[in-house]
Amino acid sequence: MITAFNDDIKTLMDASVDHPTKVQIDNIEKCVIMIYHHVTNGYQQSRECLQFSIGQLERVQSIAVVKMILMAMHSIDLLASRFSKTPSPSTTYYDVKVDGLVIDQLINRIGPDISGNVNMSQLKPEISHKLTLEERKMMANYCVETVQTLGLRANWDGDIINGQTMFMTIMYSICKHDNVMDFFFNWANNISDRLNTSSQYQLARDFAESLMMIGHREGMIAECYYDASRAYIGARHVLGGLLYINISLLDLQKRTIVRQELAFDIMWQMLKIMRDAHFHNQGFVDKLLKMYDGLGMDEYKTLSVYQTAFGAGLYGDIEETAKRVEAFLCDKRDMIYSYIEHSAAPWYSLIRSLRQNGAKGDYLVMDSFEEMMKAILLQNGNEKMVKFYNEKEDKSALLMEELAKLEMTRNSEDIGQDSYKALVLAKDVIEKAVTDNKPADFILAMRPKSDYSFAMTDKKLEGDFKKVAVVDAKAEDCNLPYGEIDRLAWLLQTEMSDCVMWIGKGNSKVFRMTLLRDMYKFDELSAISAIDADKLQKETISKLVFSQTERDRSDTIYTKNELELKSEAEQIYQQMKECTIAVPNIVNRIFFIKDMAVSAIPHQLMIDERTGKFVGESWPSANVISTEFLIKSNFNDPLPKGYNKSYWSPLNKEATFWGIKEGLKQVFENYQFDVDDNDEPAMPLHADLNIVCAHGADNISDSEWFYAGGTPIFNSKRAIGPGKVLVLFVCYSGSITHQYYDHTMHTIIKRYLRMGYSSVVAPMWSLNTEITKIWLPVFMEVVDAGGYVVDAVFQANMEVKKQFITPSAWACLHLFGNPYMKIADKPILFVE
Repeated sequence: MITAFNDDIKTLMDASVDHPTKVQIDNIEKCVIMIYHHVTNGYQQSRECLQFSIGQLERVQSIAVVKMILMAMHSIDLLASRFSKTPSPSTTYYDVKVDGLVIDQLINRIGPDISGNVNMSQLKPEISHKLTLEERKMMANYCVETVQTLGLRANWDGDIINGQTMFMTIMYSICKHDNVMDFFFNWANNISDRLNTSSQYQLARDFAESLMMIGHREGMIAECYYDASRAYIGARHVLGGLLYINISLLDLQKRTIVRQELAFDIMWQMLKIMRDAHFHNQGFVDKLLKMYDGLGMDEYKTLSVYQTAFGAGLYGDIEETAKRVEAFLCDKRDMIYSYIEHSAAPWYSLIRSLRQNGAKGDYLVMDSFEEMMKAILLQNGNEKMVKFYNEKEDKSALLMEELAKLEMTRNSEDIGQDSYKALVLAKDVIEKAVTDNKPADFILAMRPKSDYSFAMTDKKLEGDFKKVAVVDAKAEDCNLPYGEIDRLAWLLQTEMSDCVMWIGKGNSKVFRMTLLRDMYKFDELSAISAIDADKLQKETISKLVFSQTERDRSDTIYTKNELELKSEAEQIYQQMKECTIAVPNIVNRIFFIKDMAVSAIPHQLMIDERTGKFVGESWPSANVISTEFLIKSNFNDPLPKGYNKSYWSPLNKEATFWGIKEGLKQVFENYQFDVDDNDEPAMPLHADLNIVCAHGADNISDSEWFYAGGTPIFNSKRAIGPGKVLVLFVCYSGSITHQYYDHTMHTIIKRYLRMGYSSVVAPMWSLNTEITKIWLPVFMEVVDAGGYVVDAVFQANMEVKKQFITPSAWACLHLFGNPYMKIADKPILFVE
């Protein structure tokens, strides 16, 4: 539901995209302050706007992350003089020795109040009323000791999770009754942390949502939004974590004193955020550490803060960070030994990350601590964590467990962040799959690497967030049809001489698996391994443009001759010469499934080593996105006989569109198109085959705007409804960018493939208007004759090539999605 407030946020972000950095920075600050004032009106307002607002801020993500870090640091500066240096009275509230027999009696007494499907955020005063003050304190201490003991395990199973979340109902009742709600929120953070380290990311978000409901009810906005920030950063959701921490900090401005424990939490959180945002600012780190040292916290917290601060240094001078870690370990050796069990996991992960990120020095102390902490982790049942950091281990089973847990993710917008651990594992699985010749493992690793959000179905949540219930995920729970090549080939439904190429990046090298019939082959794409795909997109692909004309030295316009067009073609060839692959000579069509790291490379501009030609001029080809999407779309309905067709272009806004329409007039008449000339369609296009013609900018993958008359069409979502095949005559609409912060592909075509389209045709760079009148008649002729959409795109492109030999013209329009969409009586795959 889009509320009036959400409309205001969208308007503000619309006024930021494609504007100068200064404008974006100002609007981001306005946006955060608007959100703060809105959510403090009540939990319902918070629930209605926050996820939407995060999605809007993601449109200017890189600037938003930096700006919100600066905003948070500014707020901390303003609050520094109010940080208390003495512990809160609640820190001694639970200082009562636990008696196991008494605890059993107390749990039996309150058992009926916590059984069944209890809403975690519901206050049950009857629990505290059944206990005396001393009993309440003992029960609180039992909850603390339990979570601390279980905290030695990085991965909690379902029984532990359900047991600990049940304690939330008990702790809420007790802490509310005894007016120690700050203690409640401190305790709850430990649960959130372990939900995330157990890869239960959706449960952690739901848990945080329950804490926010409680926080709003109890007037503890700063505490509950801090807790939510911690939950989001635990899942490496940097933007969400930053928005929540800024809301918390803005609310703290109302207070004259900030509790010592909350001050510590905020400083620690900012260090985590800078680490996960890869935002290295040693000045900020040193400032936070200086403030922390002035708080007078205990030794365990000191170890936690400094370990995180060193983690933020992973993205600065790696050797300098390693030297600092080595010196700290020497200096604080006795302190670390005192807390070795609880310190083992974070320090082990830091040391392993330093090594994996390139610390090459001879650090004997660091290495000895690594071995000691590894032994402690194994002793406490953390074999999976040790295995995660060991490059030599077979991690396919771990990856399958991660993928099974990802099935719980509710919204596709979260799947990228939730996939972080799976993506790390997938790099190792790819390399080992090639070494051990395991095709199933390679394709398994490509599930997160090719952006699962394209194929994912969102799960709607009705009503309030309820008690967390979790089933343990095991490798066998990940039901993937990759184990047998013949079964996979059947699901893909590729024709006899058509091949599928999975291109995946390991830790440094790019590998390919080719499937042709029931035969497969692995090879390393060494040339592509050396390519910076993001740089290629920004500096080469986005700059491609075709024009029939040129100006001479006297500024006279003339039409280019064939020699000039060939020269342009050669220049593009030289720019793409490293994007080489070897194509078997018996191949008829090629279907690509690409790692996000190389997704920006246009498949039609890849070069065949054997022939020296572009793929796009030699074979019909498509980017089929992912194994999962191809299989899923094989079950989609085909084009029916007599399929309907629609075309929309905002003709009244620009004369260019009239010219394009005139060039296509005969096609529209021949194939009976329903043509809409309005500035906005009277209703969203919803034919079987829909064509949209508008302008697009090179940032369309983030803005998702169409343009006409030099102004953006903000509500482009209203232009296109459901359908089967979509053709976008919109510049750059097929372009793909890869964002670190959310680990997904950014492209407007994702919107339409997720809507249910099987196939989308779109230009990966600027589309010349003259191309459409050459391209569309051939495309429609092939499709209308019952041909595959992949063949229609290829033949239409080759028709363009007859007139314009440069790839900037004929290779512009690419096919994404299912290549086999055609007129048929039934889907490619169907269930009787």
